Amino acid sequence: MSLRRIFSLVILVSALILAGCQQSPTVWEYHIEAVPDLSFNTRMNQLGQEGWELVTARRASDGDTDNPTMSYEMIFKRSTTKKDAADDVVASSTVATYATCRANLMAIANAEMSHRVATRTGFTSDLGTIAMQFPEGLPICPAGGRYSVIVGTPANSFTVHCSESDHDAGAGGEPRGYSPGVNTK
Repeated sequence: MSLRRIFSLVILVSALILAGCQQSPTVWEYHIEAVPDLSFNTRMNQLGQEGWELVTARRASDGDTDNPTMSYEMIFKRSTTKKDAADDVVASSTVATYATCRANLMAIANAEMSHRVATRTGFTSDLGTIAMQFPEGLPICPAGGRYSVIVGTPANSFTVHCSESDHDAGAGGEPRGYSPGVNTK
């Protein structure tokens, strides 16, 4: 047998072995939670033991200017195994899209709070006013929704909304939109 045929045979066998070893893509499930400072360590350890991995976090306040309750608003993920791979991909994609949108709502809320502190003029419903806080541009809903901010009356509160109805309503009956310190799921 020639050296060329042996080399070709080795490559063919290696390719067949590698093709059989391919892993299916990881399917993720997501969890959104606000953890108060007082129970932070305990809750983080519980979530870690349950297999949750922190994706993103931000500091949040309940909005009380005299005695605010501080927390961390976080998005977690963990791999999951489901029976129907096609359903997994669809469910994972839907949850990932929702989680990304909620993270965007949180980012816009952070920008609103930074704007209020920096200008001392209150919150704004004009996203263009806070756009400079996003060097790569305002966040975009992965499902094509549009973000808006509604300032409360009096102007010491606000809610960030997404026009995508599934995102704005939230999962499990969450309040509509996103208000810092209010949404804890």
